[in-house]
Amino acid sequence: MLRLSCAAVTTKRAPLASDDASLRERLLAWFDQRKRQLPWRDTNDVYRIWISEVMLQQTRVETVLPYYQRFVERFPTVQALAAASSDEVLSNWSGLGYYRRARNLQLAAQEVVKSHAGTFPNTVKGLEALPGIGEYTARAVASIGYGVHVAVVDGNVARVVSRWKALEEPIDKASTKKTLASLATLLCDPRRPGDSNQAMMELGATVCTPSSPKCDQCPLRTECAANATERMTDFPKVESATKVRAQPMAALVVTKADQVLLMRRPNTGLFAGLWEPPMGEGELPELASRLKAAGIALKAIEPHERTIKHVLSHRVLTVTVATATAVTRVEKPVAPYEAARWFDAETMQEVGISRLAQLVLAQCSALKREQKPKARRPSSKAK
Repeated sequence: MLRLSCAAVTTKRAPLASDDASLRERLLAWFDQRKRQLPWRDTNDVYRIWISEVMLQQTRVETVLPYYQRFVERFPTVQALAAASSDEVLSNWSGLGYYRRARNLQLAAQEVVKSHAGTFPNTVKGLEALPGIGEYTARAVASIGYGVHVAVVDGNVARVVSRWKALEEPIDKASTKKTLASLATLLCDPRRPGDSNQAMMELGATVCTPSSPKCDQCPLRTECAANATERMTDFPKVESATKVRAQPMAALVVTKADQVLLMRRPNTGLFAGLWEPPMGEGELPELASRLKAAGIALKAIEPHERTIKHVLSHRVLTVTVATATAVTRVEKPVAPYEAARWFDAETMQEVGISRLAQLVLAQCSALKREQKPKARRPSSKAK
């Protein structure tokens, strides 16, 4: 069993193998008693487990819940997802962000149907071979869906482990990632690997939180090196964050009667495949000139005083917004867009629209798109 050198790990005492078993039992007992009731924990359907794991990447559980319910109702099987149009998939994803996840979901579903007869591979390597499935997702699906004994390490697990062993090395270094994986494996019960992994993630999300850990509720507290020295918030260590770049942009909401002009981005790059009001880097006059060159004649251009700030992973978009009225309903895209189309409030529900585009439309009160998932329709059957 792997043990780290004293230079890498500082602990109050070095636990023995029997202690690892005790920790696993305590962790699972805590999980059985304290776990949140989540819909993807009530199923053995690997497809639904996979959907939840992809949605939960870089997204809070509270945000995911309504989207998950709507998504699996509309696409209840991998076959249904594979057969859907890309616009329909993106429409049901709109608001969750990181839209590449949705596009890869469908590509993976199509590969499962085409090459695996609709059944997901039951090994980590087999899952990793599918589009968009990386090591973390493959391990999570394999352990939760198939009971494969592998540990997963997401941000929550990394925080728990780094505090447990008081790891002084930054967790985003390649060498430390290997250490985290080895240590997480010590806490992964071979009899219940899926539950062990979910327990670690749950512990990080609800107890071992970044700024205010509830150490009195933690099943690992008596063996936690950070807790023993009261240095909980000193961990995890991280290297200097990537510098965030400011990016000024302009957006023009063009309307004609009860319709608004949207354009679809190409399938690669920022907001790939999504529809939005014409926008881009630069100033409003430049954007208006590009539309005019495409034959879209405008009148009554009115800039808004308030800008919109939208934070991405390494960029902060500062968007200047204006409204305008079109003289005629021309449907000609301008670069870099691949399509243009006029929408009303109802047809706008049929395509994928980014959160930024929703904010732009809402600021202009232009056919405000519903930003929350549609309410679930009550069943006509008696319950």
